[in-house]
Amino acid sequence: MEIGTNTAQTPVVPINQRAESNHEAYKKRRESHEQRVVETYEHTARQDFNPTDQTQYLNIGYWKDGAQSLDEAARALANLVATSGQFNQHDCILDVGCGYGDEDIFWMEHFQPQRIVGIDINPTEVKGAAKQAAERNLDERIDFQVASAVDLPFEDASFDKVASIEASHHFMTREDFFHEAYRVLKPGGRLVTTDAVPLPGRKAHFINPVNAYTAEVYANKLKNAGFTNVQVNSIGAHVFKPYSNFLLSRLGKFNLLGFINVMMHRFFSSRLDYILVTADKGEA
Repeated sequence: MEIGTNTAQTPVVPINQRAESNHEAYKKRRESHEQRVVETYEHTARQDFNPTDQTQYLNIGYWKDGAQSLDEAARALANLVATSGQFNQHDCILDVGCGYGDEDIFWMEHFQPQRIVGIDINPTEVKGAAKQAAERNLDERIDFQVASAVDLPFEDASFDKVASIEASHHFMTREDFFHEAYRVLKPGGRLVTTDAVPLPGRKAHFINPVNAYTAEVYANKLKNAGFTNVQVNSIGAHVFKPYSNFLLSRLGKFNLLGFINVMMHRFFSSRLDYILVTADKGEA
């Protein structure tokens, strides 16, 4: 044997096999992350932060016009998203992170789009959403299914509008969602989101820390995905503090643990901005 030779050489793996292997590894990491998100939202401690009485909304509401309950504020946020997205009777709308489908039912009843498809990674919520739609005889116009925001099971140019309320900071990743949203939108379509982002110079804890970037970076990532007419507006003053004030008003007189939890939420949200975003896909 010549000096320096190696009879046990590492076999060469074809590039296409390596790519497939990397894709499968990424898919497993993404599925593990999404399961962690589901578990977080199903935890009783998280559910305590959504004290609705008449609905099952999972957003923290828009309180600008004097909402007296989380139900009212959550509906107001759904309405703000619809008006910002310019929802109309000709639209086919995709709602990404639909939860129990309350906003989809609201949009169908108040804006009368042709069709709404709601997706979520939580089978329990999707089942509850479908039940709500059926009870209102809307199940032929609203479809709910389990799917990932970053691997949308739809053809290119399938929707006029894509919406996501208070969900994309959990995605793996938000940037991948932007690209998928752009793909499934028709030319001339619009993406509308509400989201939490760190304030400039402040650190914030996200379930997926890759998404912890400012509103300015958020806008640039949308532009890099191909979107035009990107508008990012802060509405945090009408979201975080009035929401925590409402939570405090619901606490019992001697609920010390609840008070501490709300104060912790107020502290962490002081590092965040809450944004309303619209972005358009240019005409072909």
